[in-house]
Amino acid sequence: MRVDEAAYRRSLQVAREWDCRREYSLLSRDCVEFLRAVGESLGLDMPARSVTRWTPRAYVHVLLAMADEDALARRPRMDPLADSQ
Repeated sequence: MRVDEAAYRRSLQVAREWDCRREYSLLSRDCVEFLRAVGESLGLDMPARSVTRWTPRAYVHVLLAMADEDALARRPRMDPLADSQ
C-alpha cells in the first residue's frame, strides 16, 4: 500500500507512541492492537476483533487477505481545522 508523506508521518507517530518495549496486555496492548492502531491512523477500515474471534496469527492472515483483495477501504480523513476556517 502506498501512502503520502502525511499519512506516513501519522502512522510513524502512532508506532512511536506505542513504544513496544514498555508494556504488553492481551487484547488491549498486543501486536493485533498495534496493527489496528497504525491501520486506523492511515484511515483504513481495520477488521474488528473480539476475545473469541481471532488469535494474533489468524488476525494477520485475515488482514493480509483483505489487503490482497483491496478490501481495506480508506475512510476520508477529517481535518480538525477545516471547520474552524
